[in-house]
Amino acid sequence: MADSYPQRLVSDFQQDFGAGLYLVSGSGETTSDSASMKDRSLRSRNDGALKKRNIIRWVSALMIVVSVALAGVLLYMTVIAPRIQVSRVEITGLYGVTQDEVMAATEIRSGMLITDINTSEIVNRVEALPRVLNARVEKRFPDTLSIEIEVRRPLGMVFHQGAIQGIDTSGVIFPIEQAEQAELPILTGFQIGKSGKGPQGLDPRYLPFIADLEKLRLEDPALFRMFSEFEFQNIAPGGYQVLIYPSHTQIRVLVGDRFPRERAVYVLRMIQMVDDPGYPEPVGEIDFRTDDMVYTRIGGQS
Repeated sequence: MADSYPQRLVSDFQQDFGAGLYLVSGSGETTSDSASMKDRSLRSRNDGALKKRNIIRWVSALMIVVSVALAGVLLYMTVIAPRIQVSRVEITGLYGVTQDEVMAATEIRSGMLITDINTSEIVNRVEALPRVLNARVEKRFPDTLSIEIEVRRPLGMVFHQGAIQGIDTSGVIFPIEQAEQAELPILTGFQIGKSGKGPQGLDPRYLPFIADLEKLRLEDPALFRMFSEFEFQNIAPGGYQVLIYPSHTQIRVLVGDRFPRERAVYVLRMIQMVDDPGYPEPVGEIDFRTDDMVYTRIGGQS
């Protein structure tokens, strides 16, 4: 059969431009482009499969590491730890309390196992020492016990049980070093009882006045040092007043059951006024318990 006109046209075109001509499909793609797309799709599937295999390998390796670690922890807790003895005790914050006192309070014995240590009980025993305000106890790997101490800071001095001792803002009484006594005022005349933690301390009714003194010391240390003694005087029913001895004059001051900074400043101003050599009569005491001050001359006359 004779070739149709279109077929002869294609044949003639191939002869003119060579055999490199590719037929175009109806979608516009050559047969070569279709093969390339198939190759890319195959490579993409292969890459995805490789990534999945890599993820599986990493997950498997991680699970092995975690399993080994858990096995190590289990071995330590069940076999090794129960046999470790306390070989070292670290104590920090020692001031006014000795290492021997703290060690005696812990009740740690030679050869004691680290697993037998109850840190809460040790905290309670150490805090029962009069000078200790707070204690923190921790176990440190593998055989160390750490004890951190916060000691009480004295606000003043009291004479108790035949010795000069310190007293803090909670009203607790405890031994103090001689070097701490230099700038502390003396507190006298109050009743001493037992505090909740064990150390002896003030009757709670005196604590508001003690709190005023602590605030004064923190806000104005120089003003606080202007007073050398506070004598608590009990009055009925269940109340008290305080006789104050300034450190720079012989004039005494009588106040009620509170002593804020504003009152302290006012008291010193009035003392400065009447302690002047030009004042008409020498004053021995000033009563600030009411709004009207009462001056007592030296010799007892008001």
